[in-house]
Amino acid sequence: MLNLGSNKITKIENLVSLHNLNYLDLYDNQIGEIGELNKIPTLKNLILGKNLIKRIKNLDNLPNLNGLDLHTNHIS
Repeated sequence: MLNLGSNKITKIENLVSLHNLNYLDLYDNQIGEIGELNKIPTLKNLILGKNLIKRIKNLDNLPNLNGLDLHTNHIS
């Protein structure tokens, strides 16, 4: 479980060593693109609400993803 909410993070990166991560909370940051998540296939819950995301992509390789929060983004 990793909670990095409200940290002004702009990119999802450097997660390659988190092989057993199943909950990632990046709520209320400045992330503009969903990336680097294909390296953590164990991820079950992803919280990306209140960011700057415009497109939903790069989620294809997350077979265990059960929960996804993208509220208050700029998705068209």
